[in-house]
This record gives sequence, structure tokens and C-alpha cells, in this order.
Amino acid sequence: MAVQQLETQSVIMPGTSVRVSSGQGQQGWVGVVHALKHDMLCVRLNQWAERPPSAGAQVTVHAQKGGLMVDFVGQIDRYLSDPVPSLLLHVSPMVRTKSLRRSERVPVQVPASYRWYATQQPQPHEKREGQILNIGKGGVALAADHAPETERCLALEFVIPGDVRIDAECVKRYVRRGREANAAFVVGLEFFMIAPHQRKAIDLFTASTLTQRQSPPTEPR
Repeated sequence: MAVQQLETQSVIMPGTSVRVSSGQGQQGWVGVVHALKHDMLCVRLNQWAERPPSAGAQVTVHAQKGGLMVDFVGQIDRYLSDPVPSLLLHVSPMVRTKSLRRSERVPVQVPASYRWYATQQPQPHEKREGQILNIGKGGVALAADHAPETERCLALEFVIPGDVRIDAECVKRYVRRGREANAAFVVGLEFFMIAPHQRKAIDLFTASTLTQRQSPPTEPR
């Protein structure tokens, strides 16, 4: 098992070519791993699916890189057709790569809108309003009035200073009772799918803010 885990970690990473097949092997999709966080795997498909797969269906993922081959079982969370055809899968926790190192967060007060997604429910819940309390390269803390126990994925929209719009798919990491911003809950979120230019904008903003905080104040002349 240890050897299999080492091989899996070295094979499954962004850019890895994979084939996803149904439990009966009668239907399959070919694509490339786009993102992998904990037990969530996003595969960007080479073409749109003629018959969109059903949420909850069990699939087998075949991956190969160099001389290493790994097969593992997953479950379809949902099929995304826009803007790029993609499959979002639940996989075994052992199938993971190096995650983003926990980065220092920057306190903010930024309005945000969000929609929760249920594993077995392709349509999102209604859009709600919240507030971003802090932000880092790996994710945010969100003050929210709604945090259902069964939902783990969330679509998040907000604008960071500099007027850069962020649209990200997030995975729920924790929930606690809220004390900030008069919110019922504070939800810790990790970015799962986010455009490269948006992630870069967040990196620049957080780095600039941290640099300003660490710089000694200038003395008046």
C-alpha cells in the first residue's frame, strides 16, 4: 500500500493525462488533470460529453505518466460544460499531490456572493451575500448566513482591491459560529478552481499588503 501511495502521488498532478470510465466500462472520457485538492479532482475533458454523466455515478480513473500507471475509483460530483467541459470527482484521500503551503492571510472586508453546491444536486442553491474576512493565496474566510452540513463545494464571487474580479470554485475546510460581520457562520474555504490570472492577482495583493505591514514607519523630517 505504501508503494501504491507513493506512485499515486507522483503520477496524479496537474497536467497528467487520464481516462475516466464508467463502472461498466461502457462510457469513457479522456482529459487532463486540472486541479487536485484533498479528495476532489477536476479533469478537463478533451471534448464535450454526448451523454453527460450523472452525479453520484462511480467511475474508474486511469492515469499514466512515464512508466508509472495508476487506476483508482472515484465518484462523479458533477459535470461542468461551461466554459470548458470538465468532470469534478470525489476520489480516495490517498490520491493527492502536494497541497499549497498554508500561507499567511490578509484581513479584508470585501463583499462577496456565493452559491453552495450539493454532491448529488447538479443545480446550485440560491445566491447569497456574505463578506470576505481574510484572504491568502490558498483561500479565504467567508462570513456567511448559511452553511449547510451536506454541501462541501461553493462558487464564490468577489472583487479584491485593484478592481480585480475573482470567480472561484472552493471546497469547505471548516465551519464555526460567526462573531465577525454579524454573520451566523465563518466558513474556511480553499480554492479548488480559479483562473491563473486571478490567482496571480491575489498573490500580488497579499504580498503587497504584507510588505506594507512589515515595513517600518517613516519618521517625519
